[in-house]
Amino acid sequence: MYHPSKLAVGADFYCFKHKIEPNWEDPVCVNGGKWIVCFPEGKSGKSDTSWLKTLLAMIGGQLDHGDEICGAAVSVRRKQERIALWTKNASNEAAQLSIGKQWKEFLNYNGPIGFIFHDDAKKLKRSAKKRYKMHDLLQEMGYSIVSEESENPRKRSRLVDPEDIYHVLKKRKGTKAVKGIYLDMSESMEMQLKSDAFTGMRCLEFLIIKGNLSKVQLPYRGLEFQYAGIFPLG
Repeated sequence: MYHPSKLAVGADFYCFKHKIEPNWEDPVCVNGGKWIVCFPEGKSGKSDTSWLKTLLAMIGGQLDHGDEICGAAVSVRRKQERIALWTKNASNEAAQLSIGKQWKEFLNYNGPIGFIFHDDAKKLKRSAKKRYKMHDLLQEMGYSIVSEESENPRKRSRLVDPEDIYHVLKKRKGTKAVKGIYLDMSESMEMQLKSDAFTGMRCLEFLIIKGNLSKVQLPYRGLEFQYAGIFPLG
């Protein structure tokens, strides 16, 4: 196996699934994107370890949505080394966020990581913006909002501000726009939520609560428990 630290500056090395070419024009990759982690100069040891872990995760099927993964690439540049995890369907936000969160945790990578659509990279080159991001601040949530959102909380895809969450849930204002809610109880007032608080929120996928759960009363029905504090809605 090639280690990034042993590759020459300017080199790119790929490990892709059978019959998938490591280029944007490949039919499997054309609508995809890539998660990227960066290691600055002098951190080559960490990139070697992360590259090995990435290959083991892919080959061993240790990442959910493994069928979404095309392969991995490592790029060695003068000031940094980058590892990218390529995926098939960039617009499948839930799958990409799940992959990114798991990969970040699997690598034990402390810095932020970002996801770039291949279509953006083709059109905008180096000015392409990261559509999805993961920061340490919101690591438990697994995502942050990248694109501009509406001033109306009911029209946002993600709710983070406790006051906005209060108005949407407490006042039972149904919405089809909200897909995820991250509620930090250290910044929130006490809430008692009944089942009808989620009426009309047909697109809600995740309700993530951080902190003291005794401050919020959740409905006993309608929530499928995955692990403490994180509730995927079915």
